[in-house]
Amino acid sequence: MRRRPPLMSVLVLLAVTCAGSAQPVAEAAELVFNHDSNALPTVGGEAVNFSYPNVYESPTLFSEYDSGIVTIRRGDERLKLDFNRAKRTRN
Repeated sequence: MRRRPPLMSVLVLLAVTCAGSAQPVAEAAELVFNHDSNALPTVGGEAVNFSYPNVYESPTLFSEYDSGIVTIRRGDERLKLDFNRAKRTRN
């Protein structure tokens, strides 16, 4: 079975490819992903902090970690999904 690369590796590869250059940039921080251990990835020698308080945070989708509540927005419309109570609220 072929092993898929971790999502972060794919995202970095996409970001580099989309930027139009796969060549190293002298002033860019070094990204290190150790696939053979449980070590955290590093950027510029510092471990990546994954303890961000939000699971989703964008203009259209928002949710705090472990809240069970997801808010979807489009213009003035909002849809709140509360998975703790199996409840959906529109406003």
